[in-house]
Amino acid sequence: PLDTYSYVTERLDVSHLSTAEDVRQKLVARIEERGYGAKTVLRVILFGSVPLRARFEGLDAEDYGLYSVWVEDRTVPTDEGVSLLREMTARGELYRHFYPQMTEGDEEDRARAARAFRIGYAALVGEDFAKY
Repeated sequence: PLDTYSYVTERLDVSHLSTAEDVRQKLVARIEERGYGAKTVLRVILFGSVPLRARFEGLDAEDYGLYSVWVEDRTVPTDEGVSLLREMTARGELYRHFYPQMTEGDEEDRARAARAFRIGYAALVGEDFAKY
């Protein structure tokens, strides 16, 4: 017997949010609003301007009552950009280098620049950058 599954892509604006729990609440509300169920394969694209330390790991591993969830993070860390743009450090220089790319162009280019910035920033401050 054949079954029917729905393959759905949702875009979720997570501007100014900084934790996975904040995003999880928005995502659960969207799932309930749309009436997605056990036969839904959901791709969620996160977008918007977020704080530098925003982390959204683990959202795709949660049980939302769906067949599967895949989260793509296209956010850009520009919420606190004013202070980093003025900072005369290696972190500030890295941010100034990537800032135009994170704020102009199409969404994929901005997300790619944001990822590159996050990797460089993590390396500069001594964090594990392999997770990016």
